[in-house]
Amino acid sequence: MGDIGPEGHRVNDIGSRGTLQFNNVREKSAGTYTLTIYYLDRGNGIRILYISVNGGPAKALQVRGPGTWNLIGTISIPVSLNAGNNTIEFSNPLIRAPDIDRIVISPI
Repeated sequence: MGDIGPEGHRVNDIGSRGTLQFNNVREKSAGTYTLTIYYLDRGNGIRILYISVNGGPAKALQVRGPGTWNLIGTISIPVSLNAGNNTIEFSNPLIRAPDIDRIVISPI
């Protein structure tokens, strides 16, 4: 359990121009965990963020922008992780996705 993120910097340009992938997301045992995504988006509408775990099919998440760069939004979802290393990838093949500040994985 813990924070995984780029040491105090948000990651932008996720979407049509790029993806964000976390490698070596390590868990002691296989199971379902809660993944909390901390994101930034100055808009106040809905953006789509796709997530793929361990190369599986991407799932679309609808996230609402908090309306300013000064507030961090969150969304929590259940994810199935393997014992050992896992990979989590964020993308949107069509348009820009919200910036990612960090992710936190915790047991359910």
